[in-house]
Amino acid sequence: MHPDDSKEAIEAQIAAHMAGTSYNVESRHLRADGIYRWHNVLGLPLRDRSGAIQRWLHLLIDIDDRKRAEVALANSERESRLIVGTIAGMVALFTPEVS
Repeated sequence: MHPDDSKEAIEAQIAAHMAGTSYNVESRHLRADGIYRWHNVLGLPLRDRSGAIQRWLHLLIDIDDRKRAEVALANSERESRLIVGTIAGMVALFTPEVS
């Protein structure tokens, strides 16, 4: 796990284990090739028939592509606002009308 993400992820996991509830965090994890990728980590307690926790299930879903797309979109929106905000004049947006 990336050092910048470990505190929040560990705190969420400890709180869930103490309360016996699930947790869901986003954190970067190191692959075998040395590259960090974002993952959504869902931890779920698996209980026996009496309700006692027998073990924990941890599901990691790679969300790195989504995170990169979110950053790209935010950058594009910021650049668009900067362009429109610095134009000395009016800006009009024209779209085709749908019949």
